[in-house]
Amino acid sequence: MTSTATHEDPANRLSETVSAGLIHYLRDFQKQIQKLLHQVPEEKLWFRPYPYGNSLGNLVSHITGNVENYIGAQIAHTSYVRDRPYEFARARHDSREEILANFDAAIERFVTVVQQQSITDWSLPFQDAGLADVHNRFDILLRCTMHIHHHLGQMIYLRKAILGEIDP
Repeated sequence: MTSTATHEDPANRLSETVSAGLIHYLRDFQKQIQKLLHQVPEEKLWFRPYPYGNSLGNLVSHITGNVENYIGAQIAHTSYVRDRPYEFARARHDSREEILANFDAAIERFVTVVQQQSITDWSLPFQDAGLADVHNRFDILLRCTMHIHHHLGQMIYLRKAILGEIDP
């Protein structure tokens, strides 16, 4: 007797669990970043409280570029071309609405890609010269989710510094 992949199939349940977990965290991080950017005056979004650090605008632009590059261009096959140095040295400071619109679009693309993964898609090869420890789609989807979380922690600290809740 052969079986087909159904919701009762353990592999399918695992795929659904992984997908749901990634999407849960992506949505949670998205809401936190949206809230955080609305707590800071717009004129402070590009302020660097530390000479060696980044602004909130730079960090959100960087996250957006990371997602659009690895998820959008390399998995969803969009035409996005990343300019990583520009993410940190923006000549033009976008408004809060522009920053969030670009970020939200990247997260929507990320969620869509996660939803589209079949049981066999998670293990499809993924290669990038700068990511030697990433071998498959699961690896890059998890890594990009963790990358957002990493920079969210920095943004929380920056918000506190900008609002005078901590000494810079």
